[in-house]
Amino acid sequence: MEMQRVESAEEEILNEKNIIENLSEEEKFNYPLVAHNLTKIYVENVAKPKLALNKLNLLLKNNEIFSLLGYFNIDIVPMEQERQRSFHY
Repeated sequence: MEMQRVESAEEEILNEKNIIENLSEEEKFNYPLVAHNLTKIYVENVAKPKLALNKLNLLLKNNEIFSLLGYFNIDIVPMEQERQRSFHY
């Protein structure tokens, strides 16, 4: 029986990043999702911005499921306030 070597998390991350960086523009259309160096910063308070994602590289292949786990700051607004907000553009 042949043993397969399992990639470490760091190797897997670097491998995914290299694949994404070497995709041509045409090849990117073969995947449902390609994220390269995606960063998300919440700036509710300018003095204390919160870094949520830092240079995420992600290649989602067909029939794959992916989810981000973590804290999500969601405002719960009463329905009437939401209706009022939706009409103010």
